[in-house]
Amino acid sequence: MTEALKSPKKQGTWGEIILEDVLTAAGLRKGIEFDTQVSFTTENHERKQPDFIVHLPGKRDLIIDSKMSLTAYLEWQAATDETEKQKHLKEHIQSIEKHIKELAAQDYTALLPHEKLDFTFMFIPIEYAYFIAVQAKPELNELARKHRIAIVTASNLFSVLQVADNLWRMERGSQLVDKIFKTAQEMLERTGRFGERMEDIHSRITQLAKSYEDADKALRGKQGIVSSAKQLEDLRIKSARKLPELFEDPTDNIQEKR
Repeated sequence: MTEALKSPKKQGTWGEIILEDVLTAAGLRKGIEFDTQVSFTTENHERKQPDFIVHLPGKRDLIIDSKMSLTAYLEWQAATDETEKQKHLKEHIQSIEKHIKELAAQDYTALLPHEKLDFTFMFIPIEYAYFIAVQAKPELNELARKHRIAIVTASNLFSVLQVADNLWRMERGSQLVDKIFKTAQEMLERTGRFGERMEDIHSRITQLAKSYEDADKALRGKQGIVSSAKQLEDLRIKSARKLPELFEDPTDNIQEKR
């Protein structure tokens, strides 16, 4: 690891990978409950880019920085001479103190548009790197607090993020209940409108049935078209029977009688 993480850039990338793993392991989703490398431009046109922004319910945000240098710690770990180890341990502590002050000077929380926690999380990806530093200099945590910095490692940050995840679960549950009530209200309104339309359809069907009955009565009723047609037919038949009698010669009857 000492060889692999000699480059500060590689250390930064590795720290970001570890931190993102912690975030996702706690149940948070990238692009939803947290974002990475979000760029801000200050009033002085200075570009700032916090490593991670974690979103909390109620439009609250918190910032986690993962740029902590581990060079001195890795040298301490690799050293075999006790004097050399103490030298690198001192450098490691100084590196932490320096990063606390630099991170405080960035004032990342002032960039956030939403409500935010009044401190920034400083992530140290190796638990023991934090442990040996605080063991040698317990005042490090107090120095961090004065600069509105909270030093965290994977284990204690995971616990904090689990709280954030639970808050999101409660928020989503509340939103789901609200959505259910809203959907129920919409269904009730739609049911009312459907009932009105059914009543209108029933009214139209009733009116249509009456119109049909009136039309059928006009067609097949006692005074209807069919009845008149039958009467006309009867008159035609009777007229046809009488026509020969009207045109018959009376002398023919006399001759027949003779």
